[in-house]
Amino acid sequence: YEIYSLEVNDEERKRIADRAFLWFLKAAEQGMCYSQRRVGDFYFNGAGCEKDISKAYIWHKKAAMQGNEYSKEWLRKNGYVL
Repeated sequence: YEIYSLEVNDEERKRIADRAFLWFLKAAEQGMCYSQRRVGDFYFNGAGCEKDISKAYIWHKKAAMQGNEYSKEWLRKNGYVL
């Protein structure tokens, strides 16, 4: 994530990640493919939210079903089949 390259302390980085997650989640819930992919990454890495591999899979699958190549590859790399 881009926020990890910023010159900020850990507390500020967490606040930024928490806020970014919420905005990406709002867009993902409205069907935005790129946001669904990013929410999957947030859940997989536990950035801005609790780490949850099941939710990461759900969001990457939604993005992949809309044609997102990154999510298709993520699913393949992690042993999932569409």
